[in-house]
Amino acid sequence: MEDFHAALGRALVIGGYGTFGIHVSRELADRGVTGIVAGRNVRKAEAAAAGLGDHHMSARIDAARSDALQQFVQQLDVVVLCAGPFFQIGSHCRQACLQAGRHYVEPVAATCQ
Repeated sequence: MEDFHAALGRALVIGGYGTFGIHVSRELADRGVTGIVAGRNVRKAEAAAAGLGDHHMSARIDAARSDALQQFVQQLDVVVLCAGPFFQIGSHCRQACLQAGRHYVEPVAATCQ
């Protein structure tokens, strides 16, 4: 499993400072995946990224804006959507990842239906 996680490289965790997202961000960091904690509140993203270690970053991103997502997604290996409401922003994230040929994970949406 170590090689699998190392192969993931860089992950964008949208909503990575929220109630559920911080757990995802920490788990990825514990497994050696470099994370970019992102969301609309850059201060919360910065604080969460700082708590993960030196190689982790933060970014302000509005997942409802496809153009903003597209520029981030090109530089990543996987996007994890932990922000909501999923029915409004999930399609933007999926589309950006499909166009860029990147992996996409939406772990919370299944638990909210």
